[in-house]
Amino acid sequence: MSDYTAEELFPAPGLTLSDGQPAKLFSSRNPRTVQRHFQWMAEHGIDGAFFQRFGTEVNGNGALKALKDEICDRVREAADQTGRVWAVM
Repeated sequence: MSDYTAEELFPAPGLTLSDGQPAKLFSSRNPRTVQRHFQWMAEHGIDGAFFQRFGTEVNGNGALKALKDEICDRVREAADQTGRVWAVM
């Protein structure tokens, strides 16, 4: 988690680390985070990734669909910028 900037980390409610500090998580909604993940893939010889979607997310028109569409856009952008491939499954 030390590679992430403070803007990329979010508190995980109810979870704490062994030193008492609040646990934090990253979000794939952040373009910088997704870009970093694809850069790591490029550095370690991983050619691509799958972006998982479920029928209820694709067919709906609510906030979950909009969120997943946004993350899918971040994946597409990062893959293009790093020369990785990606697919929806």
